[in-house]
Amino acid sequence: MHKLAVLPERQGQGLGTWCLGTIEKLALTNGYLTVRLDAVKTYKKLLSFYASRGYLRVGELIFNSDVWVDAFVFEKVLFK
Repeated sequence: MHKLAVLPERQGQGLGTWCLGTIEKLALTNGYLTVRLDAVKTYKKLLSFYASRGYLRVGELIFNSDVWVDAFVFEKVLFK
């Protein structure tokens, strides 16, 4: 998953949690056992949000560019 975002004025209302839950259900329904996503390295609140929902940091994306921001890669193993 790449570039999922909730507008700042809508954060804290459960939309991100709903999105992740829906994505995880869709993944399982379609036979996927993991969800992988990335998060901007400097956005501490987002990093905590993913970790609190069972996502583990498994890697890092380094972009030598003015267009992309470096990110951590998170993954969650899903269980039926």
